[in-house]
Amino acid sequence: MNLIKRIIALLVMLITVLIPLIPISHAAFTGDDRIVVVLDPGHGGKDPGAAGVRSEAYYNLEVALAAKAKLEANGNFIVHMTRSTADKYLTLAERLYFADTVNADVVISIHFNSSASSSMGGVEVYGSVLDRFYLGTLGQKISSKVAAAAGINNRGVFRKYDYGSTLYYWSEEYQWDIPGDSSVGGLSDYYGVITWGAKFGIPSLIVEHAYLSNYN
Repeated sequence: MNLIKRIIALLVMLITVLIPLIPISHAAFTGDDRIVVVLDPGHGGKDPGAAGVRSEAYYNLEVALAAKAKLEANGNFIVHMTRSTADKYLTLAERLYFADTVNADVVISIHFNSSASSSMGGVEVYGSVLDRFYLGTLGQKISSKVAAAAGINNRGVFRKYDYGSTLYYWSEEYQWDIPGDSSVGGLSDYYGVITWGAKFGIPSLIVEHAYLSNYN
């Protein structure tokens, strides 16, 4: 896919964007001022993700591997991946637990979107509803550069609160989301990657690079 190639080429430009926008928290543990990035290629193993010419899980991994190589070549980053093979399946909790074990400064979860409408398209980024974990500026930079490089619509950065039959509320006291008790705080994040990031104290972004259901 030409779109995938354009997105991979974009990663070179993103290197300079990442450096000033990620808070470095791991340095006290490691004595190393390089930024520790965990790239999380979404899905994998028994979970293929969205359908396209190939599965979403395949494209997620291709983009993550290319990003890892470019970031490491820059020298300002230590890069880990939650998975580096197609056959590995991880729960959301396992992905963020791994990020915690490597003292990650940020988790970038790499995805591609899909829609019942083939005309729906563009890049969108999701950040935390919790202000101290919200990387809005970084998310905006990523979405604008992906859109420009790939020639697709920039849908921007979103914050999605939890919803459903059982609502979860974020407790600052316990640093955890509590089901059904609004007295502890505001609504928690909807996306598990972002919620688990907050539980481990790691800012996380989900980047939906494009819609596989849109062949343009």
